Amino acid sequence: MILEILKDSLTYSLKDFNIIARLGILNLLSFLIVPFFLVQGYSYNITTIGVNSIIHGKYEIPPFENWKNMFVNGIKRTLVMLIYSIPALIISIWALLNPETIQLIIPSNLLYLDIGIEITAMIFLWIFTFILIMVAIPHMIHRKSLKAAFNIKELITIIKSVGFLEYIYFVAWWIIIASGVIFLSFVAVEIFVSILNFIYLIIFSQIISLSFMNISFDMYLFGLVLILLVYPFLLIVESRATASMYNLN
Repeated sequence: MILEILKDSLTYSLKDFNIIARLGILNLLSFLIVPFFLVQGYSYNITTIGVNSIIHGKYEIPPFENWKNMFVNGIKRTLVMLIYSIPALIISIWALLNPETIQLIIPSNLLYLDIGIEITAMIFLWIFTFILIMVAIPHMIHRKSLKAAFNIKELITIIKSVGFLEYIYFVAWWIIIASGVIFLSFVAVEIFVSILNFIYLIIFSQIISLSFMNISFDMYLFGLVLILLVYPFLLIVESRATASMYNLN
């Protein structure tokens, strides 16, 4: 069922490339704050459609409209993510900034083993945080109440209803898909830069002094692709899949 949900979400996200492009532009302008909340608000709208639909249903991707509602919904979505992330963030920062605490209580010959256990524990903490968020947001939408997103008892009941292992399975596949998309994007950028260099060497090397064979150029271009295309695409997939997972309960 998890694979069906992800397949449906991937298909859904590719319905309109113009939407991805618009989200990408807003994402690029996120440093202005307002566009950031609009991006999150659009994700909220996708999840809303998902909560009220079924897998493989012929549902259109939402248009960009009612910007005020998108902005408000974006604030609500961001608030939920932020509040649930605070504990994991504090623990992670503390662990990174206080390695000497471990050294005082762990024998040196076991230090690396303990660090490995600590990193593993932090990974599982962030996975659990992600699961809470992916249940809290559609639950908030379903109940039409921000307060519902923080009803831990109801969220745990939903997780148990779907199955905690099912959520772990979903997260594992989500990591694989996201990593694959990012890797393929990197490869595409490298191929594109190689083509530019080939054109330069064959045609323009005697006319202009320019080379694209520069690691900084590669990284800047890759970063731009992540902002403009990869993140918007993955956000749509995640927003749709999160709603579908919620509907399993």
